[in-house]
Amino acid sequence: LRSTANRAIIREGNPDLEPTVNDNFEFGVEYYVPDRVAYAKAAVFYKDIDDNITNISLADVPADIEARVRDYLAPLEAMQPGLLDGLNQDTEYLLQRPENGAGGSIHGIELEGATNLDFFPESWPDFLANIQLLGNITWTDAEFPTLISARDENGDSIQLSVDRPLAEQSEWAGNASIAY
Repeated sequence: LRSTANRAIIREGNPDLEPTVNDNFEFGVEYYVPDRVAYAKAAVFYKDIDDNITNISLADVPADIEARVRDYLAPLEAMQPGLLDGLNQDTEYLLQRPENGAGGSIHGIELEGATNLDFFPESWPDFLANIQLLGNITWTDAEFPTLISARDENGDSIQLSVDRPLAEQSEWAGNASIAY
């Protein structure tokens, strides 16, 4: 509880969560260079995801939320008298918990390649033929409808459904390495 924000938030688990289910499809082609240690790969993929788990904040909270907040904080008030004085009729109560989302999809393209440095002229040092360069890059796009809390023009809490990319998923990912 903060004196600057007349808000109480309960974060709780959700024993009613369903497991996330994925259907994955991928099509790829590979080319191995004849008489060399080198290859190139390309693939496209699509993932259909149902019941994804997402954390949401609910402004439309159960009627017992104030009592739950007070019960939870009661032992702390014994150590810090007046802790619950900030809870009044103007207090906004929010419930944050994981929920099963409506699902979504991820699709993208992967490119990968590797080659040994065995193509240099024979006048170059022999050990270069044993050095291998590897790299890959992946582009992904995702759409997941998600509930978020917002405020309407009157300042009242409302729930909105927005399409968003997969949380913490970069659009581009890649790596490169050198091996001997």
